[in-house]
Amino acid sequence: MDNDTDQHADVSSNLGQVERGQTMRPVVMLQGMESLQRLRDRIMKTLEELERLRTSNAELAERIRELEKRPHVDFDGTVLAFDEDPQQLREKVDGFIRAIDTYIAKDTG
Repeated sequence: MDNDTDQHADVSSNLGQVERGQTMRPVVMLQGMESLQRLRDRIMKTLEELERLRTSNAELAERIRELEKRPHVDFDGTVLAFDEDPQQLREKVDGFIRAIDTYIAKDTG
């Protein structure tokens, strides 16, 4: 049976109970409890997603503040921006240059 047919059967069964003087409250309460649980589950998922978005928003806001602290360069050409400390970057580049110089010296020597 599909869902509509099941619900129709439940209603017909409940109407028969009412005609015999019986109540249909337990079925209605059970369906109500299931609906409330589904609603609670959806609310919890929504709250989790909201918290994830708030955290992401805070991280992005911090990143924007960091980027805004950098000096603005206004000229035509290619601008390179590095997240590393300038001194550490300089040391890396110097190390690469020394390695290349050593390689060239061995090749020509």
